[in-house]
Amino acid sequence: MHVAAIAIAAATDTSTVTERRLVPGDAPLQRTPSMATGAGRGQQQQLCYLIESSDQGVLQLSLWVTELMPDRRQIDAERARLFVPRLAGGAGELPRYVDAQDREILRILTAQRHESPWPISGTTGAAIVRLLAATGRAFWQALNTQPLRAGAARRIVFEWQALPNGEQRLQSQGPSSTHVELQGEPAFYVDATAAECGALDLPYPANLLRRYRQSAVSPDQVARINEQIAFDDPNAAFPRLRALTIRKEALASLQARLVLSPGPTATLHFVYNGAAIDSRIPCADQATVRRFDAAAGTDVLHEIDRNGGAEQVLQDRFAVAMSGVARDRESWLTFMMLTVPLLQAEGWEVACTDDFPYRIALAGEWFADLDTQRRDGWFDLQLGVTVDGHYVNLMPALIACLQAERDLSNADCQRVGEQMLIRLDDGRYLPIAMARIERVADTLVELHDQGSLNRHQSLSLPMTQVGRIAQLTLDADAPTVRSQDRSLSTLLDDLKSFRGLQPLAAPEHFQATLRPYQEQGLGWLQFLRRYRLGGILADDMGLGKTVQTLAHLWLEKSAGRLQQPALIVCPVSVIGNWQQELRRFTPQLKVVTLHGSRRREQFVRIRSVDVVITGYSLLQLDSEILQQHDFSLLILDEAQTIKNPRAKVSQAARALHAEQRLCLTGTPMENHLGELWALFDFLQPGLLGTQSQFQRGYRDAIEKNGDERRAAALARRIAPVMLRRTKDAVAGDLPAKTQIVESIVLDDRQRDFYDGIRLAVHRKVQEVIQEQGLARSQITVLDALLKLRQACCDPRLVEDSAEARSIPSAKLDWLRTVLPELVAEGRRVLLFSQFTSMLALIEQEVRELGIDYCLLTGATQERAALVARFQAGTVPLFLISLKAGGTGLNLTAADTVIHYDPWWNPAVEAQATDRAHRIGQDQPVFVYKLIAQGTVEEKIMQLQADKHSLASQLYTAKSATPTQLSAADLERLFAP
Repeated sequence: MHVAAIAIAAATDTSTVTERRLVPGDAPLQRTPSMATGAGRGQQQQLCYLIESSDQGVLQLSLWVTELMPDRRQIDAERARLFVPRLAGGAGELPRYVDAQDREILRILTAQRHESPWPISGTTGAAIVRLLAATGRAFWQALNTQPLRAGAARRIVFEWQALPNGEQRLQSQGPSSTHVELQGEPAFYVDATAAECGALDLPYPANLLRRYRQSAVSPDQVARINEQIAFDDPNAAFPRLRALTIRKEALASLQARLVLSPGPTATLHFVYNGAAIDSRIPCADQATVRRFDAAAGTDVLHEIDRNGGAEQVLQDRFAVAMSGVARDRESWLTFMMLTVPLLQAEGWEVACTDDFPYRIALAGEWFADLDTQRRDGWFDLQLGVTVDGHYVNLMPALIACLQAERDLSNADCQRVGEQMLIRLDDGRYLPIAMARIERVADTLVELHDQGSLNRHQSLSLPMTQVGRIAQLTLDADAPTVRSQDRSLSTLLDDLKSFRGLQPLAAPEHFQATLRPYQEQGLGWLQFLRRYRLGGILADDMGLGKTVQTLAHLWLEKSAGRLQQPALIVCPVSVIGNWQQELRRFTPQLKVVTLHGSRRREQFVRIRSVDVVITGYSLLQLDSEILQQHDFSLLILDEAQTIKNPRAKVSQAARALHAEQRLCLTGTPMENHLGELWALFDFLQPGLLGTQSQFQRGYRDAIEKNGDERRAAALARRIAPVMLRRTKDAVAGDLPAKTQIVESIVLDDRQRDFYDGIRLAVHRKVQEVIQEQGLARSQITVLDALLKLRQACCDPRLVEDSAEARSIPSAKLDWLRTVLPELVAEGRRVLLFSQFTSMLALIEQEVRELGIDYCLLTGATQERAALVARFQAGTVPLFLISLKAGGTGLNLTAADTVIHYDPWWNPAVEAQATDRAHRIGQDQPVFVYKLIAQGTVEEKIMQLQADKHSLASQLYTAKSATPTQLSAADLERLFAP
């Protein structure tokens, strides 16, 4: 009996109530009418009695205080408390739940002057049992059984039973569930099956049974014991022993039997012709082994002479086998897993008693049970095996084993060689191959904390991991996957037959032809949509993340699935680019842009359009309105903006509602893995665990310890939902030169500054032309256009004032976002501007970003050294003034060209671009042209397109300035 020493005082008596935890039972006790009477109908507690048989076969009694369950028909056996009355306590000092029957029992017990538990024997013991049965609150062996009731007297007979070694023992012939107690006076029985107890009706005196039931009788003692029985029982009613004939038998086989029992203890037995003898009995004390075959129906006892030499060989082997076994768990489990199979292979028999603590179970069929949770995008997983025909959920043990890899004190599992031994509820250990556990760990559990198991002892996983379950089922020893959710089963079947992403051509009426890798990207986006997954499109800059996304949007619209608008969130500087690309590729889509001080007027249009565009800075301001809408698709462009999960903009993005979420970024991780976690926490919360779990399971292992295994596990985990192609990987699909016009939206303050300059210079130009004529006003016109173009680049170029310095530059904002991304992708960048003062401002930004660079202007002396440094790959960025570096340079190490401001003559821009795109260039070149939306820069581009055939007349290559502008052209350039 296990008794905990946590004592609590009863509130109303001098007895002691001690907390003792019982072994959990299968069901609570059914409360009988007699129990209700005993406890009192108004009471919530009652006194119960537990009769137990000790290991030595002695009966003992303990008292328990139990609480009624809410229905008042059952007691809560789990919360029972041990009741120990003090010997000096008076009857009036007992609790109210102790009734008259209880008081009588307590009087008898305390009179024995014995501490709890009380032995049950003699006339007092028999009387106590009768009183206990009358209460209806007495139990046999456990409180979670049915209460004992008084039964009729039973007649029990005894016979001598011959044992395999020829000894005989007196045994009762009643049912195995009936305990016969001969120490009581009169003797009584307890029937566990019938839940009854009562007196024994014996055909002979109980004292004879008590005398001869104590020990076995050897064949040599049979005659003497029979004479004694005849003397003690003149009526010849008491059973007599059988007389056996001893006959010599030749040795046919001698084998070793190892018996493993509690302790733990290993005992060697020698088995002669099937009869066993303890190896600890020397031949000098017992020279023969006896074997009695009761099934043969004869009274012949076979006797075999022992072979001391052969026994010594087995004894020596036993000593070697046990030499490394200490008393600790690890050595015993190692013995069971490694040594026992060797002994069995040598012909040894190994037997374990039911209470040996290190028994080994054998695993049958593996299974995986999948069930969907209440929330979308998640499912529950249990992994288990059949053991002796019963399914055992191994998920808690598997996680415990993963914890044990770090904490070897874990009592539920132990690694032995290439096996992990998992402790089952019945105390046995189940060996599982480490290769199998590692495969499960790498693909599913991945060092989740024990706390990640839900109340069903299942692991909660995002739907992104269903594909890995499907992959698991393709192994040769794969578990059988079961699910009652038909949609989940269908998804599993789809994924098991999945043979990779299928490229999709651009949908009908989409105004572009996709390159092969872009068709693969569209197929991937549709794959995500089909399985309701979010994802990161992480292609290098310039590979067309926007066009792939718009093709996906148009396909959803064409298929009738775009029931709610899509929301695009991007840096304010690229809102214009999204507007332009939508007009260019999907003019059929209805678009609303939430930007500027009057954007709130557009809120009413959100439900009636296909696409909504807003900026990150506005997302925080308008989050309350946007959270009221359900979006079919939420797209974050330059998604690294939310890399800090605690930032307000990140929280605002997470609060939005959408059926599918996408992140577009060429740099999903700039500084550390925590930024990657932040993106996936937005896309699929829980995919990478909590932030602290991710820190422990991935970041620390990968960033601090360089753990390649954990890095590979992370890569596998995010592989289905992150698509990244580098420029080098798809170079074969790219043209030699890709021109990209970035339409930059000005911030409200920069827009107001620009419009103020525009109105002022327009008025001045009109006055000068009216006075001097258009031909004689060229200087004034050019100066006015220069100021406008400078205002597009940065207000500080126009005037050096506190106001100008406080106004942001949309193009510089674009550079702050894009340059780190390009450098992270390994790009080599040429950045041109015709304004050296603008290059100076850019130089300041580049320094703050920590990017190495070279600077070439008209004032530069060592041009060749700078070119050589860039060509050698020492720096990733070359800042060049258009006048100083537009011609005469060979910079084929570059694969990216940025024109910060457009030049009048496209031929001059082309010459600058050709510093990289020329003979010797073996990579595709990307050319970015930054154009401020709704400004003179955009109108210059329109003029270039309209008068392309007159380009040679409109511009002179030498000055690269306009020489022939009509009055209409000027009005067009200065128009709002």
